Amino acid sequence: MVAVIGGGVSSFRKFRKPHEIESGFLTLFDGSTLTGWRGDPKVWKVRDGAIVGRLDANRMPDASNWRKEFLQLEGEIVEDFEFRLQVFLDIPEFDSGNLGVCYRTSNDLPSISYDLDFEPIWKYNCGLREIGGRDMLARPTQIVHYHGSSKDEPSDLKGHLVDEKRLKEIYRQGEWNDLWIRAVGSRLTHVLNGVTIVDFTDADEKWRRLAGGVSLKILLYYGPWVEARFRHLRIQKL
Repeated sequence: MVAVIGGGVSSFRKFRKPHEIESGFLTLFDGSTLTGWRGDPKVWKVRDGAIVGRLDANRMPDASNWRKEFLQLEGEIVEDFEFRLQVFLDIPEFDSGNLGVCYRTSNDLPSISYDLDFEPIWKYNCGLREIGGRDMLARPTQIVHYHGSSKDEPSDLKGHLVDEKRLKEIYRQGEWNDLWIRAVGSRLTHVLNGVTIVDFTDADEKWRRLAGGVSLKILLYYGPWVEARFRHLRIQKL
């Protein structure tokens, strides 16, 4: 069962020191509490000024070791926006798990949403998936104009943003990484450490969403545990 962490106040509020915020951006996290967020309090905590999610295999209800948990921003439906944050993925093994940001979610929990996965497997890192729908929409480095999945309306790969070999250099293993997500109309872009990784236009009128909620995600698959940290979360409505 999902519990509500904190109160039901709007999550868009003035940023609190000691950190400054860019002009036009509003904070989504005050650095000390999970007020305005909704998730399992056994999974999600605040530590050292960051939101921390942790999953352990020995606490799983079955032996599959696959588990996904979300921390939902309460009471906010966002249309066009730019979302910036820093993330840190702590894993004991290369394929232990990942963290993510879900946006334009369809309801209280992201049963259908766009999804940025942050993980050490470079060929997937910061690509664009759709949870509960079309799965992989754009791999890292790709510029994609998505018309649909039928043979009559194929998706167009327009080109590449950076050389795939550079992805390993852009990703800062064992350090904080800067993520930016920009959603304007049907165009979605993912930026990792100042480098645009995905440029995607969703022209599929059946599936695309132009507004929705925001969630943080943690996923454990093969490893004994995974820990995801998020800090300096801020958003600008465009």
